[in-house]
Amino acid sequence: MKKRNTIILLIAALLLSGLVGAGVGVLYTTKLTAGIFMIMKSGELLDSADQAMAACFKEPPQVGIWALNNHLSLINGLRDIEYPEQSELLLHELVTHARLASLCGRLSKTDEQAAHLEKAMAIVPQMPGKVWQKVKTQKDLYDIIAKFDKKNIP
Repeated sequence: MKKRNTIILLIAALLLSGLVGAGVGVLYTTKLTAGIFMIMKSGELLDSADQAMAACFKEPPQVGIWALNNHLSLINGLRDIEYPEQSELLLHELVTHARLASLCGRLSKTDEQAAHLEKAMAIVPQMPGKVWQKVKTQKDLYDIIAKFDKKNIP
């Protein structure tokens, strides 16, 4: 009887360890898959930023506006899936609104220009770093974006 109980206990322990091992495996795989997904989304964000920036400088302003609006849509979509780098999304959003304001200004769309400038200036206080703490006026913002543009920073 004692031998039978020992065998049953061993079988139960093996089954339990198998279940725990499978559970840990599933958790690890899920975490790994989520990490790969976020890397893919990060690449998508950078590709979108590059394409929008290229459209701003190599295409007519209307095309640049269209590309930048698409980039904003992607940013909002990433925010909806809780993209882990929120500061990165804020930076992209800030720069995109500033570039949109600039292009709208070139097309004399003053209402849209003002709206995008307002959105960009509202993001500035949330940005980390000394560079953004110096931004007090729209001119300050445009100066920083001009430096980004000169260095091809999307």
